[in-house]
Amino acid sequence: MLAAPAVCANPPNTGIFLTRACVCVCLCVFCVQTLRVEWRQEGTPRASRSHSLPVSAHKAALQAAADASLQRHHSAVSPHGFPPHINPELLSRTMSLPHAATPQQPAFAWQGILSKSGVQQCRIGCAPLDPSPQQGATEPRSWPDTIDVRQRVEIQTVLGKVWQSNAPQVRAARLLLPVPGDKHSNRVGEFAKYLAEKVRAGVVSLEGGRTLYLMPAEQSYAQVLSLPWDPNTDPAALFAVVVPSSSSKV
Repeated sequence: MLAAPAVCANPPNTGIFLTRACVCVCLCVFCVQTLRVEWRQEGTPRASRSHSLPVSAHKAALQAAADASLQRHHSAVSPHGFPPHINPELLSRTMSLPHAATPQQPAFAWQGILSKSGVQQCRIGCAPLDPSPQQGATEPRSWPDTIDVRQRVEIQTVLGKVWQSNAPQVRAARLLLPVPGDKHSNRVGEFAKYLAEKVRAGVVSLEGGRTLYLMPAEQSYAQVLSLPWDPNTDPAALFAVVVPSSSSKV
């Protein structure tokens, strides 16, 4: 009779083997997940991170670029504060043109300073007139920068003998107004009031053998001179009468 095969006294423990295998698989999955999270957070592969610049180096590079741009801007500006393609002298002359009109300031045919016996009063301008036969002689023409009143004469003499004795083509009457924005513009009205109280007209000699008379603006004078003037629009104003000096001797 054949003998039965011998049974192994210590069979292998399959439970321990399976447990160890599961632990190894879990560790592998954990490592893979960890690598994937780091990849997503940094946005670059781990192999390429070693070649990127640190944050401080990026900030330094950006600051250097900004400094270089600012330096180029300063080098493109002239010592006068203007770009090199702008001539500051020409710009200054353009900005100081006496007859340039602005939205707040009307265009004047002439601008200058009104003075009384050498004392400056304010800035005044000669209002332009529409072309018409009543304009008379071409004025203002070569008026000085400062109209300095040092003499006076009776207003009736100017309106009578001086104005009436000259032909329309050689005489002229103009309206003088304060320049808007001048801090002493009220002195035009004060000077007009002074002449009205004295019933006098200021006398100023002009180049080319002409004489200018300054009178206070009044409706009766405007009618004699055929000078358009609205006291509601320009209450503070002066009338300027210009005639040849040969006819001004009274």
